[in-house]
Amino acid sequence: MKKMILIVGMLLIFPLFVHAQKLDIAFGMNRAPFVFNYQGEWQGIEVDILREALAFSGHEIASSIHVSNKRLVMAVPKMGLDAAVKVKSAQDGSFYSDVYLEHKNLVISRKDQQLSIKTLVDINKYSLAAWQNATQHLGEKFAFIVSPSQLHKNGGVYQEYASQKIQNVVFWHNRADLLIIDKHIFLWHKKQLAGEYQTNVELNYHDILPNKGKFKVSFKSSKIRDDFNRGLQNLHTTGKYQAIYDKYIK
Repeated sequence: MKKMILIVGMLLIFPLFVHAQKLDIAFGMNRAPFVFNYQGEWQGIEVDILREALAFSGHEIASSIHVSNKRLVMAVPKMGLDAAVKVKSAQDGSFYSDVYLEHKNLVISRKDQQLSIKTLVDINKYSLAAWQNATQHLGEKFAFIVSPSQLHKNGGVYQEYASQKIQNVVFWHNRADLLIIDKHIFLWHKKQLAGEYQTNVELNYHDILPNKGKFKVSFKSSKIRDDFNRGLQNLHTTGKYQAIYDKYIK
C-alpha cells in the first residue's frame, strides 16, 4: 500500500516537470544591481528573479547573452531566443509576462541641507546629477524644467552621467545638491561606496518624478510565459521576491 501511495504521489508531481525546459535567455548588461558582471559571472536582481521564477515549474537557464537595449527587443522575435528580460510590450509575436520589475525614480537630497523640494518645478534652482538620457525617460515636463533656458533663469545646473557609479560619486563628493536616480540603483551604489565616502548621512527621498518604468519578460512560448507568471506570483507570496532585492541593497 505504501508503495502504491508513493507511486501515485510521484505521478501527481511528475506532470509539473515533464515539460520543463532549458532556456536561452537575453539580458541587458551593466545595470547594477539588476544585472552586472562580477568576477566573470553575470548576476543581479533580474537574473535571480528569472532563475527562481522559472525553477518553480522546473525550467532552467541553459545559457544567457547580454546585449544592448536595442538588441534586447529583437532577441525573441528575430534572434530566436526563448526569452528577453526587461522589455516593454510590443506587437512582435512574442508573449509578454506580468510586470516583474518596476523602477522607482526619485530625487534625493541630504537632509542637513534642508532643501525645499515639494514639486518638480523646485529642482532647477539646484545642481542636479542624473543618468544618461534621463530627459528621454522622465517625460516632457521634466525635460523642460531642466532645459538650458529654465536652468539659466533659476540658477541651476544639470548634468547627465553615462556611469551611474560616477553619478553617485558626484553626489557623495558634494558636487551635486540633488541626485536623480532609481532608488534601488542608488541603494546599491550607496552600499558599494560606503568604504570610500560618508554614506550614512540622513537623506530625503522626494517622490516627484513621473514615468516609473514597468518592465516585462518576453517569451517565445506562451506556456513558458504562463509558468513564469506563476513562479513570479509565488516569489511575491512567499516573500522571496523582496529577499532577492534585499540581497543586493541591504
